[in-house]
Amino acid sequence: MEQVTLEINGKSVQAPKGSTILQAATLSGIKIPTLCLWPAWQQYAGEYGVTKSRFRPAMTDCSLCGLCVRYCAEVKKDNALYFKGRGIDRKPELIDGSHDQCGQCRECFALCSGGWVVASRS
Repeated sequence: MEQVTLEINGKSVQAPKGSTILQAATLSGIKIPTLCLWPAWQQYAGEYGVTKSRFRPAMTDCSLCGLCVRYCAEVKKDNALYFKGRGIDRKPELIDGSHDQCGQCRECFALCSGGWVVASRS
């Protein structure tokens, strides 16, 4: 595959053509924090002793995008969340008995654009 040369933090690195900067950095051993990914946030938070975010989401309305429900069902295979109701009464809900399981996982928090999941589980 064709290689391209990039400069990251003053260091010349080579990466396959079409790679993202993050991929090129990772291949070259350069650490770039990716806080948009929940597992990465947990890792960096642990390294720096952060146990709780000081930020609260500005908006706590659910946009009904379904990312939390789909992530829980399709990626985690936990099925702890579902949509309850129809139309204007539709909202995400926890399945009875899954509150502890959901509270410990928190992987869908990074997917929630409206902040509802974070606000409702904090």
